[in-house]
Amino acid sequence: PLLFNLVIDEFLAELDPQLAFTSEGMKVSAMAFADDIILTTATHWGLKQQIDRLNSFLGARGLKINAAKSTTLVIEPSGWQKRSKIRTDIDFFVNGERLATTNCTSTWRYLGVHFGVKGLEKGLVRRQLAILLERVSKAPLKPQQRLVVLRFYLLPRLYHRLVLGPILAKTLLTIDRVVRSAVRRWLALPLDAPLGFFYAAVEEGGLGVPCFRTVVPAMRLRRYQTVAQSSNPACAFAATRPTITQLKRQADNLTIFKGTKIGNSKQSRKYWARQLHMSFDGRPLQQCKEAPGSTSWLGNGTSLLRGREFIDLAKFHVAAVPNLTRLRRGRELPKQCRAGCQAEESLGHILQRCHRTHHARIKRHDNILRYLAGRLTELGWQVQQERHFKTSQGTKIPDLVIIKREKSHILDVQVVSTRVELTEAHHHKCDKYKIPDLLFQVSPTPTVSSVTLSYRGTWAGESVRTLQEVGLTRNDFKMMTIRCLQGGLAAFKMHQMSTAVVRRGVGSQG
Repeated sequence: PLLFNLVIDEFLAELDPQLAFTSEGMKVSAMAFADDIILTTATHWGLKQQIDRLNSFLGARGLKINAAKSTTLVIEPSGWQKRSKIRTDIDFFVNGERLATTNCTSTWRYLGVHFGVKGLEKGLVRRQLAILLERVSKAPLKPQQRLVVLRFYLLPRLYHRLVLGPILAKTLLTIDRVVRSAVRRWLALPLDAPLGFFYAAVEEGGLGVPCFRTVVPAMRLRRYQTVAQSSNPACAFAATRPTITQLKRQADNLTIFKGTKIGNSKQSRKYWARQLHMSFDGRPLQQCKEAPGSTSWLGNGTSLLRGREFIDLAKFHVAAVPNLTRLRRGRELPKQCRAGCQAEESLGHILQRCHRTHHARIKRHDNILRYLAGRLTELGWQVQQERHFKTSQGTKIPDLVIIKREKSHILDVQVVSTRVELTEAHHHKCDKYKIPDLLFQVSPTPTVSSVTLSYRGTWAGESVRTLQEVGLTRNDFKMMTIRCLQGGLAAFKMHQMSTAVVRRGVGSQG
């Protein structure tokens, strides 16, 4: 691009201002971006001269005009009709090769934006998006890979056209609806999955899909503001014209979405995180950011999970799995657990209290513990698993006692309900092992902590900080979160398939 710019700048400096097209006092002879050039003149004779000069100029420097990719447009006023007309009977040539002539129905693309004789073309982005989404849907990819393609390759290629092309709020909402429909189809999400789950950042517990309605208007407004501050006189002058000022006003109005001013991408991320965490299904995900990397499996196209398993875990993560409390939400219908428990059949009850899932809960706990013990051993810690301590308060069996040099930690793993404050659960577990005669049996100054996370994969901040101190990384939090969700999903499936029913008056009351 630098070489093209040097050559084109030299040509632009030699243009004859007498041939320039004049609009509201501003003379414009050409517009250029790298090797793409637009020549403008007041007459078609002047345009022929400019084309010949450009051809000679480039030829002297070892370059030439690509006639096959060039086109011409002649608009002349028709005084008595008080309108303009397109002339198709005037031909232009480069080295004897005729350039294509634009007529009333012609369209062309310049710098990625489609134009017609009446200006910017509308509706092309939606049609192209539908084609691209269909290609991704038909490609032999896992669902998590489709999400990566969507977030990092497919949608970003539309930004340029939406920022520079014609848009309405309706257009952006339609595009967002088409994208959501594709994602729902890929992940088999129900229609009542919260909108915030689609658009909230991955670290906030969402899928991280860009929302054009809240992102594009701010990008357009910033572009128009930059033009107004340009050091180029022509650009600065254009920014004061009615067309640009009207577009700037429209973009400013579009930055208001449902009563909220969203002026940049950071505000857009905050808005959708708030929408997710305000929803009933998304409220338990507020602490996703406590554990760095714990939700990265949602957005990095992980190869650890099979496609079907990723779909199930994504639905489980946002609580979009069928249970009576969810299916009959808002209706006066029985919601008692089908296992005969004297409690409503909510996801929390199924995973944390129901007798059908007792063994699955133990297995979930043991899988997390097994991974943690293995990683701590790799990090050089001496690991004692389920060591028995006789104390004044009875026998205590913490999950892990780890020792390295003068440092020692007592750790106990627990997966709790989303109705429990994670910090409170952490301190409650720590208090269980803060017994002087137990601590003395480990070392003079051991640290007591819990490994506390909810069945939705959110972590207690205190647990995260302790685990980071002993050497665990983002990947470890991701792996333990996946194991927690996998264990919960296995328990849920066991509940759905089991036919065991507790006898009347006996069973879980949670």
